[in-house]
Amino acid sequence: MGVSSLLNFCLLHLLFHVLTSTKNIFQWRGKQKNYFETLKENINTTLVLAFPYLQQLFEIETGASDYTMGVVLMQQMKLICYHSSIFTGIVINYPTYDK
Repeated sequence: MGVSSLLNFCLLHLLFHVLTSTKNIFQWRGKQKNYFETLKENINTTLVLAFPYLQQLFEIETGASDYTMGVVLMQQMKLICYHSSIFTGIVINYPTYDK
């Protein structure tokens, strides 16, 4: 899993977050159910973490956009850990470099 896969996961999470926002009236319909099922499938199948070997080199990949950012720590093309954030509030107005 690389940064592009992680950012796709973050985008899906963002869409589900928007659909379930307190600013919107929540209705469980086809669109919400599809996003939820896809998100659930991605969590259960894609994000498999490996144990790190401290004697080997690590690789860090990062990615950011206007609304989300992600970082993955990998070793020998295996995902060790990841982090993703969805920007909200004033952070959305920051330049991408500062996010």
